[in-house]
Amino acid sequence: MIASAAMWAALAQAAPPVLAMPEPQYAPARATVIDVQAARAGEVLWQGQLTLWPGAGAGYSHQNQEAVACLSSDGGVRPLEANSRLNVNLDEGRGELLAVGVEWTRPRSGVFLSCSSTSVDALATRVQTELELPRNKPVTLSGDGDLTLTLTRR
Repeated sequence: MIASAAMWAALAQAAPPVLAMPEPQYAPARATVIDVQAARAGEVLWQGQLTLWPGAGAGYSHQNQEAVACLSSDGGVRPLEANSRLNVNLDEGRGELLAVGVEWTRPRSGVFLSCSSTSVDALATRVQTELELPRNKPVTLSGDGDLTLTLTRR
């Protein structure tokens, strides 16, 4: 059987088939974006965004190697390697609360070390809490060493 031009024209004008997609069974997961700033006495240590999904936390970690002054056996001063580290963790808390953890480890400043030391004396600041974080209202946490952590939920 040969199709006629009229039949082809009718097929070309026919509406495409309708596809019915089933409704999702679950509401879509909503991400929470939080602007984070970690600072020490006004100096920003890190600033960025962390995104929380239901059931999944978010975090930032950075380690920095630097030099501190040490006293050599001949009375001179030379550099000794030291590490500083910043860890920020956010997670769902109880109910509507946000669980926040921050740890900042840094070399002790203002103290001369012996160059024969195997490690540099370090100070650590830890803050762990749960808090309410309203939308677009910054909340600032403070720790020793002039550490501040400012969180703003978008």
